[in-house]
Amino acid sequence: MIRYRAPLQFIESKIRVVNPGWLRDARRRTARFRSIRTYREKKPTWSTVKPVYMAIQQAKCAYCERTLESNARGKIEWDVEHYRPKKGVEEWPDAQSTKKNSYKFSTGRKSDKGYYLLAYNLINLIGSCKVCNSSYKRNYFPIGASKRSLSAASPKLLLRERPFIPYPLGTFDDDPETLLTFCGFVCVPAIGKGHRRNRALITIELLGLNDRDILIEQRAQLIVSTWAMLERLRVAPHDPLANNWIQRVTSAQSNHTNCARSFVAEYHRDRALARVYVGKADRYLASKAS
Repeated sequence: MIRYRAPLQFIESKIRVVNPGWLRDARRRTARFRSIRTYREKKPTWSTVKPVYMAIQQAKCAYCERTLESNARGKIEWDVEHYRPKKGVEEWPDAQSTKKNSYKFSTGRKSDKGYYLLAYNLINLIGSCKVCNSSYKRNYFPIGASKRSLSAASPKLLLRERPFIPYPLGTFDDDPETLLTFCGFVCVPAIGKGHRRNRALITIELLGLNDRDILIEQRAQLIVSTWAMLERLRVAPHDPLANNWIQRVTSAQSNHTNCARSFVAEYHRDRALARVYVGKADRYLASKAS
């Protein structure tokens, strides 16, 4: 995960271009949810604003950082995901999970009622791939607080719940890159202790960031190729092909930006260790090809 610097006012301005009446309609729907004290409607309208989140997130899933289709026909690959679930919160880890009793801290209770006032809140929405949304994130929302504030209307104020999954749009939550980093192609916590380390551990586990073959394979390929370009720059520091590659893979537009940035930083800090990571990546890729 990485941060996308998109303040609320910027998101609103983009939505007015896509659908001038959407924000007014969203306020009307939210007022109705407030009056009935729950989320209930027949025809939601989030798909209307899907292109806005696709563009803000550089055509990447906000959770796993895979590049998805960016054109109108590619919208089928995307979901508009509710960061805080709008209609019920599932227990995590659930009873079937092998992690059920492994955490020595609370991850929050389930709730039959979700964060109903945030169903149309623009900084509670996010663009994600269908795998992250439907198979991993689902209606989970683990928190460190003992009680959920389900009737609160401000995601910023709800940071007092001490959520474990970071919200990557805007700047009001922790920058994901201060929580998550990479040892080669393996995602690890960037911090050694405390709540922020726990945020990283749960994000990695809940989203399956180290358990999904496509993510591991793409990241392994990325660091093997990036190693070759970094080695090329040792010999020819001004080589345009290598410089363009490094600039591209560490930009927000690239697949797995956090992984690429972490690997480039490691290479400059400890080339020998970076070489070890590349060896592991190469062996992993060879095992997939055999």
